[in-house]
Amino acid sequence: AFWKIVRLLHIPSSLFPNPSVVHALTDFPYAVLAARFARAQKIPFIMNAIGTYSVAPFRHFPDRQLFESTVRSAVRIIAISDYTARELRSVAPRSCLIETIHLPVAYPVARGKEDWSVLNRLPQGKRFVITVASGRIRGRKGFDILQTAMASIVRVFPDAHLVAVGPEAVQCLHYTAFSSLPAAQLAALMVTCSLFAATPRRVGDYFEGYGLVYLEAGLYGKPVVASCSGGVPEAVHDGITGILVPENDPHATATAIIKLLKDAPLAESMGMNGMRLARTRNWEDYIRRIIRIYESDFRIR
Repeated sequence: AFWKIVRLLHIPSSLFPNPSVVHALTDFPYAVLAARFARAQKIPFIMNAIGTYSVAPFRHFPDRQLFESTVRSAVRIIAISDYTARELRSVAPRSCLIETIHLPVAYPVARGKEDWSVLNRLPQGKRFVITVASGRIRGRKGFDILQTAMASIVRVFPDAHLVAVGPEAVQCLHYTAFSSLPAAQLAALMVTCSLFAATPRRVGDYFEGYGLVYLEAGLYGKPVVASCSGGVPEAVHDGITGILVPENDPHATATAIIKLLKDAPLAESMGMNGMRLARTRNWEDYIRRIIRIYESDFRIR
């Protein structure tokens, strides 16, 4: 991260003429550059706190030295979840003003343009559980928890099949993983699936800051199973939009998935509740709240 910042220091300030405020939409390392630009222009600096990279830099040298002054110079920090705000307060200078505005979810651009050909790459006659599991299979996103849970799920529902988008591509008896998919094919899977599941875990300072994928599933009217980890409970309302399970618990995960597969009315109700929640977390409201901060704090018109 340090050398990335050094390389980006050469971006000319003339690209951004006469700004009134600098708002970094992400945290480390790019917020370091945004804060430097704000100081040079003698204008207010705002930073978004996205999750892990609002906290982890405070644990490492020289990241801490770079990031602490950045955070201290922010007149306002906007966290994507209360959990992220609490974690940042535990390490940040006490003078920082941190508030939460939940990150919004956008209506899927591929909705109505689904590419159904992806279904030809999957076993036929199955009910699908979808997950998005970026990174290593046994990494922080917890795909291995779902892998283990499938052994119990298929004993009750032999036609259950896990479809993962993000880890290395592989096809096994009870799951299929794609390294990546076009948006239109992912949309087809979301329309077809019975539910969405993702079971992240906290690993040191690396945590799930919020859980936008659960709200994206809600836009398709799908119930979710999620681990109670990081900021996830702020995106998944337990018993309302889905079922929360403990971290690192394949048995509880399997039990929750089986419950939703058994109880279609419950799954449908949670899916509709998830859709309603997702629609309240929209970009129009988010932008309105950000503009209100600009106007009230900095008198920007």
